[in-house]
Amino acid sequence: MNNFIIALEKLDEEWFATLPEPEEVPEFEVSKHFLRWEQRVIYGKKSTASKAVKVVLIAAALIILLSVIALSTTKGREFFMQFFNESAVFSLYAEKSEKIQTLEIGYIPENFELDNAYDDRILCFYHYSSEGQEIEIQKQLVEITVDFNKRSSSYERINRDGIIYHILLKEGKICNVFWNQNNYYYQVSGNINKEEALKIAYGVR
Repeated sequence: MNNFIIALEKLDEEWFATLPEPEEVPEFEVSKHFLRWEQRVIYGKKSTASKAVKVVLIAAALIILLSVIALSTTKGREFFMQFFNESAVFSLYAEKSEKIQTLEIGYIPENFELDNAYDDRILCFYHYSSEGQEIEIQKQLVEITVDFNKRSSSYERINRDGIIYHILLKEGKICNVFWNQNNYYYQVSGNINKEEALKIAYGVR
């Protein structure tokens, strides 16, 4: 192994150590200039750069790719967020468990009654209702995608005890709180206010 490869590996390791946690990365959009540069580097479009420069650029692209892979494996139980002009997509890819554990609910608002429940090895689902109001609580395994339209929904997130709770409020009527913990995805939703939805969420295990 030559000195150049050894230097790249050392740089790779040092750079990984400086990467922020996914939730610490600010929102960003990839520029057209970067996309053109990526096309030249990956697909070999014509460039005036010398061979040495091209080698360094390709090595840098590989380091970036490896860092993304490293983040996806070490932080594989975190949501990856993609924001677009009119919408956003949250994707969760978690490690598989042999069987889902029983869903524990620590708080339900007064007068709500359980009218539907489903327990399976990959999903636990509970539905409560009271005079036209509904609450759905679920616990699920791996690979979840949640998307929303920015025009009809508002979004915020709360960090509580190291857990990131994502809150979607649709047209001011439907509140959807979702988060991941360990190998599981959790969700509390219904036509209830944000405060009640979060109080329920904080008591779910």
